[in-house]
Amino acid sequence: MKIKLLNIDDDELVLFIHETLIQQTEFYEDSMFFLNAKNGLEFLDNSKVSDAEYLLLLDINMPGMNGWDLLDVLKHRSYASKIKVILLSSSENESDRLKAKNYELVQGFLSKPLKIEHFDTIKQIAGI
Repeated sequence: MKIKLLNIDDDELVLFIHETLIQQTEFYEDSMFFLNAKNGLEFLDNSKVSDAEYLLLLDINMPGMNGWDLLDVLKHRSYASKIKVILLSSSENESDRLKAKNYELVQGFLSKPLKIEHFDTIKQIAGI
């Protein structure tokens, strides 16, 4: 089954860095970038989720719907079993790391910005 990568972050510069790094490493050919959680959720709700699995690189702190809000919504979606989430955040708050453990969808927590060293962890979580 094909895995699609969705990167959700409200910082355009961070998304640009992540997109550039993902393209340079040829890690995923099928990656998408969203500036807010609401658009990422709309994409998932309108996709044929049964055709693929999704790996979300998700920021926590965003205006409007933040990463926690998105996780709260996703856990109730019928396609939740097709999603794995890696929180990719600049938060140094230990309570965020502890909170992440309460979400079954969350498979990892990495500090942003994305770095080449992160790809081994991401590959392991994605199962590739």
